[in-house]
Amino acid sequence: MSEHECPDATEERTWDAATLAFRLLDQRVEQDLQEEVDLPLTYYELLVLLSRADHRSVRMSDLAVLTHTRPSRVSHAVRKLSEAGLVERVHCEEDRRSWFAVLTDAGQRVLDEAGARHVRSMRENLFDVLSAEQQAHLLDISRTLLDRLAPESALAGENARTREDGRAHRETSAQG
Repeated sequence: MSEHECPDATEERTWDAATLAFRLLDQRVEQDLQEEVDLPLTYYELLVLLSRADHRSVRMSDLAVLTHTRPSRVSHAVRKLSEAGLVERVHCEEDRRSWFAVLTDAGQRVLDEAGARHVRSMRENLFDVLSAEQQAHLLDISRTLLDRLAPESALAGENARTREDGRAHRETSAQG
């Protein structure tokens, strides 16, 4: 198809269904988190990234890259999380212009509570309604798209590691 040719009916239905389905899935998971733990999904995602980082700390500019959002949005979210006592903002020792976001113990407790609800919502609204074969196809499609749209992402490509693969790799590296 040339870049100026309109999508055919099947392509249009596929686009419409995919975008609506993922928009609604995102909204449902956010609604579940908001109702149970009063935490927006974007804030939850930042807490997850911090919890997985060494020393539960990530440079603010790196958070913007990891979340594919503008630095101003990350700064706003981290400021709100900081006001709630879930994150601390700490100056970088090597570069006083840079800041780190650091997950607090209170933030970890909120994340643990929110994580349980997030998992339930993912299961109820995605995994429980898809067969194992559909889940495998969705993973393959997602990695293909990420390979095109965010090739630097650890999730891109068919050789991307699962969370378990990554954990085992880090444990092996730490032992060696």
